[in-house]
Amino acid sequence: MIALIAQRYKLTARETDMLECLSRAITNEEIASELSLSEEGVRSGVHRLMKKIPVIERSKVPTWVETYGKE
Repeated sequence: MIALIAQRYKLTARETDMLECLSRAITNEEIASELSLSEEGVRSGVHRLMKKIPVIERSKVPTWVETYGKE
């Protein structure tokens, strides 16, 4: 599902990685560790990602990803 979303919303590879992390509802600290980024880099990347996808709240991303394409 992540790959379909990435293609549809023209996400970069890093944004796709962040979307996968957000879909698991992990913290910025955990994302930073997993992707070898600073927390500031994660905040910036998540901000850019959230501007591209039709989800207003970060907490809604896991549900949106899970139900993507089922509407």
